[in-house]
Amino acid sequence: MNYIAEFLDEDLEIAANIVNRNRTIVYAVEDLTSSLQPALPQRRNPVRNENYVEDTIPLYTPDEFRNHFRMSRDTFEILINEIGSRLQPSRELLVNVQKKVLFVIWMLAKPKTFLACSDRFGLAPSTGHYIYREIISVICGMVDDSIVWP
Repeated sequence: MNYIAEFLDEDLEIAANIVNRNRTIVYAVEDLTSSLQPALPQRRNPVRNENYVEDTIPLYTPDEFRNHFRMSRDTFEILINEIGSRLQPSRELLVNVQKKVLFVIWMLAKPKTFLACSDRFGLAPSTGHYIYREIISVICGMVDDSIVWP
């Protein structure tokens, strides 16, 4: 019985030493990171046109809308309804259908980069690329319903 008690005491002592060493390591890492913190540059959010679709596009005259998007508002509304009914709901991307379609039509109508177009629509370039692929896939799926070959 004494042998077991000594063995357990020895185990407790080893465990206490390990815990103390771990605490020492944690404190050392905290000291290092706190001294580095002021040297690290703070990341700031990029400036974007957050409300271009909501504030500016509704102010376009019919001619301005046609010049920018190469279609009338009525045609655009039909396109939104067709695409919107075929889009799969996305939990990770909270961009409405109107903004997605406007973005893609702008990309197709203008010789601009993803960076420039995404900035105009208040999107990250990677989000713009994702939206572009998503909407183009839906449009490609609509081809058989929309185009009748002779």
